[in-house]
Amino acid sequence: MSTIWSGLGDLGSGAKYLKLAEGIRQIIANGTLEAHQKLPAVRELAYQINVTPGTVARAYRMLIEDGVLEAGVGRGTFVRDKKKQKPLLPPDIIRLNGPYLPDLGQGELIRDGFRDYAENASDDGVMAYPHRTGSLHLRQVFCRFIGNTPIGAFDEEDVVITHGGQHAITACLQLLLGKTDRHVAVDAVSYPGFWEACEINRVMAVAVP
Repeated sequence: MSTIWSGLGDLGSGAKYLKLAEGIRQIIANGTLEAHQKLPAVRELAYQINVTPGTVARAYRMLIEDGVLEAGVGRGTFVRDKKKQKPLLPPDIIRLNGPYLPDLGQGELIRDGFRDYAENASDDGVMAYPHRTGSLHLRQVFCRFIGNTPIGAFDEEDVVITHGGQHAITACLQLLLGKTDRHVAVDAVSYPGFWEACEINRVMAVAVP
């Protein structure tokens, strides 16, 4: 076992992924792991410290969401440059953020969109949730937009507007899954909403590295 990880082998009882995540934070904070240094693969670290791959994947995912680590498709998981890391929240603050995404200009576009909507939308537009009758035009536009997509015949009555991404994932799981053999393969570092939607629907999410 590498000496870097030797101190993480005894996580005791309780939520092991939280303790593992905190342990990784500490070895980054004390300089043992430096910026851009690659961490072991999920299964490799799990074997070294005698925990399940799911524990390691969940700890990695949490640290990626917090901006401490970053993952590159096909490259692995790395320590994020401290200049790019998000500051830690005080312990009495509940973290409700989703995954950390690099800002390629979309932040300012989103802010501009919110400002424009706030200044020009009617009270009904701000306060009203979408409903089937009111969303008919939007569903018709959506159907025209993806009309050439090879997904089979459909019309505006087949389109359902959901209240956010996780609601959409939850609705799809409820529609597609039967009552037996409820397992879903999920990318180990995918959007947390997939994992949370699986928990809501009592579906076993299986992490795929």
